[in-house]
Amino acid sequence: MRNLLQKLFKNNLVKGTSYVFIGSFAANIFSYFFHLITGRMLGPEQYAIIASLLSLSYVFGFPAVIISTVLTRKVAELAAHNNKAAIHGVIRTVMKFLLWFIVGFIVLLILFKQLVADFLHIQDTHFIVILGLSLIISYVSTIGFAALQGMLRFLSYAIVNSLSNAFKDLFALVALVLGLGTSGVVWSFLATSIATTVAVFIPLKDILKAPVTYPSIRGKSIRSTLWVTIAFFGMGLMINVDVLMVKHYFDAYEAGLYAALATTGKIVLFVSSPIVTVLLPVATQKNARGHSTIRELAVAMSVIVMLSVSAVGVFALLPRLVIYLLYGEAYYSMSRVLWLMGVYFLFYNISNTFIYYFISIKRYRVLLAALVVSILQVGLLFIFHESFTQIVLVLVATALLLSFIFIYYYVSREIRKK
Repeated sequence: MRNLLQKLFKNNLVKGTSYVFIGSFAANIFSYFFHLITGRMLGPEQYAIIASLLSLSYVFGFPAVIISTVLTRKVAELAAHNNKAAIHGVIRTVMKFLLWFIVGFIVLLILFKQLVADFLHIQDTHFIVILGLSLIISYVSTIGFAALQGMLRFLSYAIVNSLSNAFKDLFALVALVLGLGTSGVVWSFLATSIATTVAVFIPLKDILKAPVTYPSIRGKSIRSTLWVTIAFFGMGLMINVDVLMVKHYFDAYEAGLYAALATTGKIVLFVSSPIVTVLLPVATQKNARGHSTIRELAVAMSVIVMLSVSAVGVFALLPRLVIYLLYGEAYYSMSRVLWLMGVYFLFYNISNTFIYYFISIKRYRVLLAALVVSILQVGLLFIFHESFTQIVLVLVATALLLSFIFIYYYVSREIRKK
């Protein structure tokens, strides 16, 4: 048994997943407490504002996902040859690019803050501004997380990720205890971003002190970044647009109930996220060395499906208990469709895993499917939004379609290779 464990931990995918899984488990516990604290202390109406702002942050934060994915893959390729100077250069290059992006983001934030607030029925536009500032700072921390991930420093990655969620809990709780209400919770987002950004660069001191070699930017790198942008913009829409649409079409109380449903459903996503976090750099490094990555995909997909199905099973068998533990009796009406929301995230996880895998092996064109299906989902939600069940059925149908497209592409590609 001991020899088996030693062999398993020699596998970077298994070892990295173990670290990230433990760290993510701790982070998700902290995240659970955040939603428990805000959902119970603010009530459905005010919690709907927090949930819609969080969903908005995920949509506006999609550039961070792109930066993370592209930078992780590039750092992983350089780390495969232990090129610290080039890694330092890549970090500096991305930082310079990010400064220009931040300027543009601030201009857009000022121009459209009222429009966004009106769409979400949020009276205080300062909430949008504070959220935007927290996103700007979090973009910087994304660079640190991506560097740790690409260099396979999963222990440091897991620790800082856990601390980030702990910061959010602490700041939000202090704000609520002081009677600052929804405004205080929104300010806690900004405080969390600052604390996380400071923490994430501490484990990278050796890289930041290394000599700098600036890598050349090729046309292929730009094209690959565009494909990744397309993919994650689509996936970001799919996972957040429903909460924003419900906030627009339903009253505040119902929007709060749905936000709780969507957040609870994301448990299925959280239990599998550590695997894709590790899959990208591990598969990228193996691909850079010319080795097969089929085993990594098979292991990752098997574990993700197993964990996702288990979570859906709990949702189906004990929905009221799950809702009660997270939000309390006020949200019981959401228990009847909880299992269906879990099914949606099951298929979303399958699609998301394929996206990370295709990026790691540089198969980019198929990523366009994510954007096409997400646009289809938005269009269907504009038409079908009479009830929560109808909305969730649209989510399930579109996620199933995207999973089928990726599975068909992968299987047909493997058949052609043979």
